[in-house]
Amino acid sequence: MKLHRHDLVWLKSQSAYSEALKAWIETYPCVVARSEDLSSECFRAAICLSSEKSSGSRLSFIAGIDDILKHSSAVTLHSVITSCHIDSLQVFCDTLNRLGYNPCVYGSFAWQMITDKPYISETSDLDLLLHINRMEQLEGLVDLLFQSQTALKRTIDGELIFAEDYAVAWREWYSANDKILVKTINSISIMDKRELLEKTIRR
Repeated sequence: MKLHRHDLVWLKSQSAYSEALKAWIETYPCVVARSEDLSSECFRAAICLSSEKSSGSRLSFIAGIDDILKHSSAVTLHSVITSCHIDSLQVFCDTLNRLGYNPCVYGSFAWQMITDKPYISETSDLDLLLHINRMEQLEGLVDLLFQSQTALKRTIDGELIFAEDYAVAWREWYSANDKILVKTINSISIMDKRELLEKTIRR
């Protein structure tokens, strides 16, 4: 089973888990987190107990691949709009669809979708995952994201996801720097933009 950062996993509960973690697992999926320095039989999962930005509200733990009961990709923006009734994001989502994206989310918008509890506030960032399959998708994207921030009155953050799960913060990709921070499920590295494109984009 191939896992990606921000995927959802439904897990078997374990006797060693805390009561709070057991209660979560019995009700909700967990989110796959970066899992460096772990064997192929394990991964790191995360939960968010509340919208409060305190150290105790977000928990991560190591789980076994064999503990996974069900697995799905990250929460889609479309599902957030539908389930959380956030109609103000529909035009933005439709525009991304026309550009070839099926935008996904993480952070507050994903947690609210997962739990049906109030995680989103007026100051919550919209954290996007945008998968890049061809060069044309990168053209004009930065203008759209900045313009949409103004229209939505909300900060848009997130990552561009290239082939092989190379993830780059979209703001860093569109910066003047040639060297960028690249994340995968099990590593963090510095890579040249051109090198990343050569590795991931078919020409």
